[in-house]
Amino acid sequence: MKAVGLSPEQVVVLALLCLNTVQDLRKQEILALPTAAAAAAGFFWVLLRMRQPVPQILSGGIPGLAVMLAAALSEGEIGGGDGLVLLAAGIWLGLPSAMLFLADALLPAAAYALAERIRSRNRNVWKKRIPFLPFLLGGYLLWMLFPGIP
Repeated sequence: MKAVGLSPEQVVVLALLCLNTVQDLRKQEILALPTAAAAAAGFFWVLLRMRQPVPQILSGGIPGLAVMLAAALSEGEIGGGDGLVLLAAGIWLGLPSAMLFLADALLPAAAYALAERIRSRNRNVWKKRIPFLPFLLGGYLLWMLFPGIP
């Protein structure tokens, strides 16, 4: 994996985001069981291979838990699956990385949503669901390509 400059953790998260982005665009859902399995595998990988303490590993899931809480409080307006994918990615990559690529995803997602609302003359556009995982994938790619820029 090092030959192309990606760590095994980055490859797993990239694959997880790509697979779930395709599923989100096609069916407006995520691959819940594989994503949960990836989170568990990430926990053990980081614990045994990278020898990080358990609280530090679990803290990587905080951004995902925050999105899942927002989904629960929004009564379905925000997808909880986005939070599960972010939780798994955060366990693999750690809290700072998860927060940075989430931040890199939020601005383009908000800009896209606003542009859709402005462009559309249909009042029902406010109820249209916008998949967030493509923006998470884009934020992750930005974070990987330009690691020094938050």
